[in-house]
Amino acid sequence: HPDRVLFSDRRDTAAPEWTCAQVAWYARSVAGALLEARKSPRVAILAENSVDVACADLACLLHGILVTPLNVHFEQDTLAWIFERLQINAVVTDSDERLRQLEGVRTALGRDLTIFRVGESAGQSSVRGAPVTPLRPACARLDPAAVAARLAARHTDLLAPATVMFTSGSTGRPKGVVFNLFNLVSKRFARAAALPAVGRDEVLLCYLPLFHTFGRFLEMLGT
Repeated sequence: HPDRVLFSDRRDTAAPEWTCAQVAWYARSVAGALLEARKSPRVAILAENSVDVACADLACLLHGILVTPLNVHFEQDTLAWIFERLQINAVVTDSDERLRQLEGVRTALGRDLTIFRVGESAGQSSVRGAPVTPLRPACARLDPAAVAARLAARHTDLLAPATVMFTSGSTGRPKGVVFNLFNLVSKRFARAAALPAVGRDEVLLCYLPLFHTFGRFLEMLGT
């Protein structure tokens, strides 16, 4: 259903509704931008929820790029710890405050980070000399044919780690839970079986509350 609305963004008057086809195009473009910037991108998303952030997450999940959506309230040392453990080399972020955090993370790690910025104020800036690239313009500059060729050449392993989601860290270091694509797809089939009354025009996104509960359970176990 390419023309059905998938996302509605009430904060963006220029593009308040996004169809499935538009989201698919943007996600492919984001994946192309990440792969152009890094041969093997490992991506952290440190930003408030938005269409850009959702599409960046989808871009990674659909095209075999490891991604971790992070709590925007994590402290700088926690971010550095996560980045080191997951060998993060690319970040999607959205504010001056988080750019300052990432500057500290970059200094602590002693290596470069490729940073893309989303949101209304996603102008060109830098982190200690490292450029910060506005995501939408970066996607718009790409050659669609080159993006298609680059993505077609990639092999996606259903059992390889696809995303890492972290607990809140309220009892110590955050605990990461790793999902592969097989986990994500089977979870959605299970949800559809458990909630058959959801209509054609509703999209139920409930994994975050469920994950939070599971994360708290893991914290209680000390795992």
